[in-house]
Amino acid sequence: MNLQGARALTQLPLWSVTLFAAADTFLGPAYLGFGWGGSGHHALYFLLGTP
Repeated sequence: MNLQGARALTQLPLWSVTLFAAADTFLGPAYLGFGWGGSGHHALYFLLGTP
């Protein structure tokens, strides 16, 4: 990234959205999450059991 690109990033508002769901299953607690950022990045989270 060049200096002009870095300046443009600091002038834009940054935002993201995250959704989580949890359930108590027979295998233990289960967590499912999805994250999405304004720049098009996204992530999926899954956890089964105690962290």
